[in-house]
Amino acid sequence: MAVRPELRRPNLRAVYRYLARGDLNLDEECFFEGIESLPPAHYLVLDRRLGGRPVRYWSPGAAEVPARRGEAIERFRELLFDSVRIRLRADVPVGSSLSGGLDSSSIVSTIDALKANADIQQRTFSARFHSRRFDEGRYIREVTAGADAHETWVEPEAFASEFARMQWHQEEPIASTSPFAQYCVMKLAQEKGTTVLLDGQGADEAMAGYDQAHGIVWAHWLTRGRIDRLGREVASYAGRYREEPWRPALFATYYLLPQAARDRIAARYYGSNGVMAEGLRHQFAPAPVASIEPFEDRLRNELVRWQLVTQLPEFLRYADRNSMAFSREVRLPFLDHRLVEYCFGLPADLLLRGATTKVVLREAMRGIVPDVILERKDKLAYSPPQAKWLRGPLAGWLDGLLADAAQRRDVFDGDGILALRRKPPTRRNLAVAWRVASTEAWYQLMIDRPLPAPNPGGREPIPAT
Repeated sequence: MAVRPELRRPNLRAVYRYLARGDLNLDEECFFEGIESLPPAHYLVLDRRLGGRPVRYWSPGAAEVPARRGEAIERFRELLFDSVRIRLRADVPVGSSLSGGLDSSSIVSTIDALKANADIQQRTFSARFHSRRFDEGRYIREVTAGADAHETWVEPEAFASEFARMQWHQEEPIASTSPFAQYCVMKLAQEKGTTVLLDGQGADEAMAGYDQAHGIVWAHWLTRGRIDRLGREVASYAGRYREEPWRPALFATYYLLPQAARDRIAARYYGSNGVMAEGLRHQFAPAPVASIEPFEDRLRNELVRWQLVTQLPEFLRYADRNSMAFSREVRLPFLDHRLVEYCFGLPADLLLRGATTKVVLREAMRGIVPDVILERKDKLAYSPPQAKWLRGPLAGWLDGLLADAAQRRDVFDGDGILALRRKPPTRRNLAVAWRVASTEAWYQLMIDRPLPAPNPGGREPIPAT
């Protein structure tokens, strides 16, 4: 785009989808008009006469799984160990990103187990936060004994100074401050001379690791009239999470509604209509989420959607661009196609049982991953304390971008943004404000001025010549 600046035009449909729903998975579209993304599981064939055409190289399918539960778990463990072993091959230093959660801890603990039979050095890189609610330091320490462990403290001041550079590499608005934690880990790996990092992404999407999975299962049994199974699932969840059985109940209700009703609920939930220009709201209707249903049951089809449409593409894009910003390579053992296909073939109770998610992973890692991690009830998003930052040290940064958006951008409603700036900084209002600010920052960096290029000798972007 530095060579052809006429391509530097915003895709208003993408802008609308992000502001309205926080949607950054845009099928083949991207935030630049006239530029398309390659769909998941495709490669591009270039033909001198016909141009480029995407070709699918993988489709969702289920592998055969042993009927006996113990054998099924053992086979999963074998596949995971082999996937990690293969991804340790390199002629440069290899390490692991470690958040302290189940997925990354499983990767690091698997490497520990493989060390007994190979000359492997364990090296880990972690992000820490000055917030007891968000910091996972105690869990990180559980799995780094004997490892060459490195940590970086993620600070709001660093975010403010590095945000433009990170967004330059991401090339589009960012959903939250969470990708910055990963950005800091990649920076740390570069400083320590580690080129390749293994990461735990993909486990949630393959093994029903999100809260929504409970709601999907509840809806599944309700629609089949299996009140007995529904009752057992509800009782198990309520026994583990005594104060929150309403969460999967809401998800179950949502999944049972027709699409039009879901769209209305989403519009109210995201609450962005007041900050968008009227013309933008009327020009683009809510886009339906692509329907991919290769399986007969609701849960597996939702896992496919998470992997190919609604969750994983965004996370992989962050990982790829954050790692490339520092010339690092990320490898993802949980996305080995053999492991993904095996998970599609697992019985539902090895994915989700009562209140427990990723059952097969927890059982396979028993005795390998510390029990305190296997039995964790909480699930953190490897994210800084965003709301606290935006209310405190980043309040001025946020308000400045909101003011710019109200004055300079015809995709926004200036009066609506002014009203938003006057509202109390609740989590919901801050989420709307973040989407406006991230969009405005993207416009300023990628549309308004000549496209910058990173300065190889320094930290700041410099204008392209």
